Amino acid sequence: MSQRSEKYARDMGRRLDRLETTMTDVLGETAGVWELRRNAANRARREARRADRWRCTAWLAITALVLSLCLTLKVKADAAPVGESPIESIPIVAVAQEDFENEKIEAALLECANVIEDCTVTWYTSDTCNKQPGDPAYPRTAVGI
Repeated sequence: MSQRSEKYARDMGRRLDRLETTMTDVLGETAGVWELRRNAANRARREARRADRWRCTAWLAITALVLSLCLTLKVKADAAPVGESPIESIPIVAVAQEDFENEKIEAALLECANVIEDCTVTWYTSDTCNKQPGDPAYPRTAVGI
């Protein structure tokens, strides 16, 4: 064998060794990537199950709260005497105070109101204008407005 062919054989041997090393590294990294993907998928499934459990627990809690509220209202309604209504149980002082407040509000509104004297207010209905809703002139007044 000549020196040239020996050198070529050694060079090819080194290239094959580097290729095997590279392939081993790549395959090892690929296996690592697949393992990372599998772990991520497992974590996602666990989190989805945890979210489903939380959602179910929340709905149960809301349902229990609504049922307890309904039961409380039922018990309070049953506890009231038969002849007594909630309006009759309001103290007269509160009603008198409310009337006083209504009078104050009415007086304040009258102070701000505009007064129009000596005027006539008219309005039209289907009975007074002899027009029915299907008539094209139904929404118009006598002056065409």
